[in-house]
Amino acid sequence: MRDIQKKRSVAAGIALCMLVMLVVFGTSATATAKNATVTIDDLTIAPGENATLPIMVSNVTDLGGCDIRIRYDASVVHVVNITPGDMTLLRYTINNGTGCMHANTIDVTGPDNDVVAAYINLTAVGSNGDTSPLDIIVDQLVDVNYDSINYTVTNGTLTVEKLLDMEPPMIAVTGASRDTILNDNDRARSQGTNVTLINVMVNDDDSGVSGVTIDLSPVGGSPVQLMEHVSGTDIWKVSTSATMGVNQTHQLTINATDGAGNSNTTAAITLTVLRRGDVCRDNRIDMQDAMRISGYITGAEPDPGSQDILLVGDVVGTSGSPAGDGMMNLLDVLYIARYAAGMEDAP
Repeated sequence: MRDIQKKRSVAAGIALCMLVMLVVFGTSATATAKNATVTIDDLTIAPGENATLPIMVSNVTDLGGCDIRIRYDASVVHVVNITPGDMTLLRYTINNGTGCMHANTIDVTGPDNDVVAAYINLTAVGSNGDTSPLDIIVDQLVDVNYDSINYTVTNGTLTVEKLLDMEPPMIAVTGASRDTILNDNDRARSQGTNVTLINVMVNDDDSGVSGVTIDLSPVGGSPVQLMEHVSGTDIWKVSTSATMGVNQTHQLTINATDGAGNSNTTAAITLTVLRRGDVCRDNRIDMQDAMRISGYITGAEPDPGSQDILLVGDVVGTSGSPAGDGMMNLLDVLYIARYAAGMEDAP
């Protein structure tokens, strides 16, 4: 009888030890068990732009393969392609009609921790402010022991948003109708000789061009002279004469501003202003100029070989026409001599 009781006590002790071990090791196994996370991040992208996101499997051990789908709003975003991440084999299909991408990938080595299953390349086809879900559906997630892996999913959202414009407009200086003009002193000139039409081409694809000005202060104009936009083009224009800055070459700075407030002042128009009658280019009109023109006529002075000399030296025409006659002759010599004597207005 005592032997039977002793055997029962031993059996009970063994059972108790096994129960304790089961509780201890079972609790330990439960404590170390972990869920993987399948994630695609949120994305903000400008209309028409492309971007690439990783499809992540995080907190994973011995990842053998995954078979996933991503659903999206095809009116907002299209999938362009899928490229390999950390896995060795990848196959996929894309249906931008229904808004679904299906891919599976495996790796025989069983990578751990944070694994890029694949990269998804997206392009925004929607308008500013549109959004699309990036919803993950996991069909299979397995390890290299052919067992399923527990997981949770973190979906993403794609937002179409015009990004903040930090770039100034682009300026292409297309030039001026004349890069050299006569000074303007209210005496008539041959048409166009004292005026130039300045054209610049300005472009800003992001926020558009809000305005273009030019600094005309070196020639007596406004430092912020507005330029006129030529409708349907990228061209901005303005006409100017010069009452100041005579016998100088100027750099007239362009300032182009876009809709985001960015400005570009790196471009300038080159303009030279000459004093009419000053063929000696000493910023005075006197008998030296009259003698110089007389020398050109007789050959006593070498041929100036410059259209600028004709522009400056043609100061009067027949019957005293202030517009000139397109040549340098004795009329110009006479006018400059009379001006030097105080008998005529400045040419």
